Amino acid sequence: YKTPDQQTKEYSDNLMKILIEKDEAAFKKLLCQDILDNDEHIDDEIHMLFNFIEGDILSYDPPKSGSISKTSTPEDGYTKALASCNLENITTSDGKTYQIRYSYGMINKDHPELLGIVSISILIDSEESDSDSKYQDRYDLNHW
Repeated sequence: YKTPDQQTKEYSDNLMKILIEKDEAAFKKLLCQDILDNDEHIDDEIHMLFNFIEGDILSYDPPKSGSISKTSTPEDGYTKALASCNLENITTSDGKTYQIRYSYGMINKDHPELLGIVSISILIDSEESDSDSKYQDRYDLNHW
């Protein structure tokens, strides 16, 4: 048995491996079925997301478990769980630093098409760490 925190860390590790290897097909498999079924330009969006990260990923902070919102019933146990995660200090060979924020459905007994990544944002650190505008440029692929 893996705890939800362990599952989230493993998911983040896998996502970073896919981004480092620039494997668009493997990334697509992480997306929820609802995005795949309803976004006719998903392949182009995935390509743009990968091209948004300039250069090769050289390093990043170890993934941490994210926040997990859960819904449960006494009869069924957990019926829904959504994890929200941040991957930080992702540095590339082009000298840029990024942050990735994503959410993924871990459990959804009522809507299994929402299992997998439902939203992901990649942000470039502009080094203005004293303000809310630290991340000046971003790429979003959001189901919501």
